[in-house]
Amino acid sequence: MSKISKLRQSKNQQPATRDWSKGEFGSSTVRVPRGDKTIRSDAPPLQVVRPAWNGPVPLTFRAFPMLNSDDPSELDHGRAGGITGWSDWMRYQVPVASFVGKDEKITFIMYDPRDKKDGYDPYSNPYNKLYWGVINANKSQSATVGGSDVFSKYWPGLVDPNNYKTRCLSKPTAMNFYQGLVYEYSERQGDDWIVHTPCAEGAPLGANPEDFTPIIQIKNSAGKSLDAHLNAPIDGSGDEPTWENPVSLTDGPFISFFNPRKHGELFEEFDLDKFTSERDGFVGWGAHVSDTFLYTHKRRTQEVTNDVTEYEEAIRSSILWWDNVLHFPTHDEIAGWLALSFKSMPEVLRYCWKDDPEFFTDEVEGILGDRTTVSIEAPFEEDEADVVRPVQRKQTSLNIGATPLDTVVDDEFGEANAALLSDEEEEELDDDIFGIDSEEEDEDVAPSRSRAEERSRLRPPTKKVTPRRRQ
Repeated sequence: MSKISKLRQSKNQQPATRDWSKGEFGSSTVRVPRGDKTIRSDAPPLQVVRPAWNGPVPLTFRAFPMLNSDDPSELDHGRAGGITGWSDWMRYQVPVASFVGKDEKITFIMYDPRDKKDGYDPYSNPYNKLYWGVINANKSQSATVGGSDVFSKYWPGLVDPNNYKTRCLSKPTAMNFYQGLVYEYSERQGDDWIVHTPCAEGAPLGANPEDFTPIIQIKNSAGKSLDAHLNAPIDGSGDEPTWENPVSLTDGPFISFFNPRKHGELFEEFDLDKFTSERDGFVGWGAHVSDTFLYTHKRRTQEVTNDVTEYEEAIRSSILWWDNVLHFPTHDEIAGWLALSFKSMPEVLRYCWKDDPEFFTDEVEGILGDRTTVSIEAPFEEDEADVVRPVQRKQTSLNIGATPLDTVVDDEFGEANAALLSDEEEEELDDDIFGIDSEEEDEDVAPSRSRAEERSRLRPPTKKVTPRRRQ
C-alpha cells in the first residue's frame, strides 16, 4: 500500500477531527485553487479538479461510487430514493458564494443544507445579509450607519452584472461535487493552456498509487444537464433509464463537463439550442456521457472503454467520506473571510450587518480597524464615464412554497423577489473557472481549434445503447 493510501485511510475511516495543527503529516496534502474554501484543510489527501470554461478540452472523468455507510466493504449503487434520486456518490446542490470579494476573491460553502431541518434560516447567513443589503441599498440609493449615509457611487458596481471588473458580489448559487478517475482536463499556466491526458501515459488521475483523490467541482447547471442524460429513457420511451447505475465499475459512463459554444463540435449529434436560454441567449454548462473515450497520443488515436474494474483496488482506497471533505463554515468564519475580502470598504459590511452585531467579532473588528496593509485607493476609477448606475429591473413576487428544488438555493431568501440577477446571468459573468474568462468575456464564437483541442474527442457509442448491467 502506498504512503498516500495509508494516509488517506488513516484519516478517512472515521469522522474527521481538527488535529491538523499538530503537524503529524508535515506539508499539506490538500490541493485546492487559491481562494477556494469549500474543502476542509484537514481533509484526507485530495486535489480539486475543475473544468475550464475557455480551456481547450472538456473535463472527462468516471465517477466513483460511494462506500456503503453500514458496510464500507460494499459499494453503493448509484441510484437511491430521496429528493435527488441519487446515492451519496455526489454532493448535490451545495449552496455556495462563488468568486466573491474586492480585496481577494473567495469561494465558500454558505451552510450545510441538512441544518435547515433543524430550523436554520439561510437568510441569517452573513453573505446573504451582505449581498441583499447591497441590493437594497442600491434600490434606495442610501445606506445609513450611525446617522451617516455611507452610500457612494461605487456601490452599484459591486453587483453590476454588466461590469466584470467592478462586480464583487454575486447571487448565492449552488455547486455539485464528485469524486472520480479523471481522464482529461485542462488548466491555465500563465498565458498558456495545458492539456492533461493522464491515461495516455498510463492510468487516469486517481488510479495511481501516489495520486490524491480527485474532487470534481462544478456549478449546478452542469449537474442538471448530467441528470438529463443519465435519466433519459432507453430508446426515448419507457421508464427505465439508459444509465441504470452511473457509478458501476463495469459499465458506468464517461462524464464530460464542457462549454457548449466552445466544445460542442467535439460531440456527435450536438444541439446548441438545447443549452441556449430563449430569454437572453445565455449558454450554461453542458454535460455529455458516453461508454467510450477517444484521445490522440503520438499521432495515434486510442479508445478507452468504460470498464474500470482493473482499478477497483485504487478506487476503493481513494473514495472519501464527503463529511471529511467539504467544509461547512460557521458564521464567525464567514464573517472573518468577508472582512478580509472587503477590508478596503468596511462601510459596506457595517451597513449590511448593522442589525447583526454578532458578526463583528474581535477578529473582524481587528481586520476592519487595521487598513494599513491594504491599498485604500478608490475601488474603481473616478472618471465619470466609469460610474455605474443602478440597473432597473422589474420585480417579481416569489412563492417560496412552490419553488422548484433546482432553484431553491437561489430563491428561498425573503428578499429574493427583489433580485436583479437571474441564475443564468450570474453564471455567465462568473470567473474563468465557473464561466466567462475576464479576458475573453466578449467572445461569442469559439476560435479555431488549437492543437490541444485536436488531441481529444469524446464520442457517443457507435453501437446502440442498451440497458446497463447492474454491477
